[in-house]
Amino acid sequence: MEQLIDILRNACIKRNIESTSLDIPADYEHSGKTYSKEIKLKQGIETDMAKKLTKAYQDSKIKVQSQIKAKQVRVTGKSAMIYKP
Repeated sequence: MEQLIDILRNACIKRNIESTSLDIPADYEHSGKTYSKEIKLKQGIETDMAKKLTKAYQDSKIKVQSQIKAKQVRVTGKSAMIYKP
């Protein structure tokens, strides 16, 4: 079972999908000679994580605005940043 999960992770990496976006349960179902495991693909950001991100932007005092829309966090601000080493 672990070998199949490794193959799935490698396929995701080839398609530029992070392997952390896979929701892999610890247990599996066993019926006769077959084993099955339902692996779900996470899409977007959960609302509590989005709230933490917007709070971090506000606390950092960067002049940006952040909005939570559906499963996205939109951050807008001035694009001109000056970097001086």
